[in-house]
Amino acid sequence: GGSIFMQIDKWKSHLNERKYIINKFKNKKIFILGSNFGPYTDEEFKNEYEALFKKCTDVCFRDKYSYDLFKHIKNVRLAPDIVFQLKNDDYNKRDTRKCVGISIINLEERNNLKSFVKPYEIKIKDIIEKYIENGYEIKLFSFCKSEGDDKAIDRVLNITNKTYLNKINSFEYNGNIDSYIKEFKSCEIIVGTRFHSVILSQLFGQGLYPLVYSEKTVNILKYLELDKFYSDISDIEHLDVNEIINIASSNKIN
Repeated sequence: GGSIFMQIDKWKSHLNERKYIINKFKNKKIFILGSNFGPYTDEEFKNEYEALFKKCTDVCFRDKYSYDLFKHIKNVRLAPDIVFQLKNDDYNKRDTRKCVGISIINLEERNNLKSFVKPYEIKIKDIIEKYIENGYEIKLFSFCKSEGDDKAIDRVLNITNKTYLNKINSFEYNGNIDSYIKEFKSCEIIVGTRFHSVILSQLFGQGLYPLVYSEKTVNILKYLELDKFYSDISDIEHLDVNEIINIASSNKIN
């Protein structure tokens, strides 16, 4: 699942495709796992999907907001994000060096966030430089090349103090999940924009400061009781980098 129930312009054609698939399954069991619902603006959208969910064997949402919308349906339930099931026997094995991981997204790919590209990337640059000045090494993570995370990383590096670049390494997810996760879990602290950077940080017992681009992240932070400290990207110009440094290392779930 994931964020597969957002009200976009072509939502009716998506809905019809899903109805077609479910009808083709006929007597087979149908499961929707690890999803969230919204954002949406029209009750018609919600009502149409309520009818579709009733045809399923099991619908499991990963956040309480989505669950509460449909909890009156008997086959709807709530469970933590599927990534929490990742085997993690050795998450305490950290890099011996002080290290901060930063998950970056390309806001140019998002119509509602394009205007924040510059302030977001400048703030990321400020976070990098401040942590390096505090003795940390930096790992920058691109979760999704197809959405341009790597391009955003390149732009940030281009505006970062050149004398700091030897303290920075970049990692792009290219299908080798084991090596990518190994680098991610080696970090002591995560400054996370991507939704699953937030989830993974808590699976690995890392300190966290979320930079939020979507309500789905706010909803999961509420579910994890970690919604006290975060910054919305639309307000990121006002974020004090020192606040991140003071908060992130101890901001994690019990």
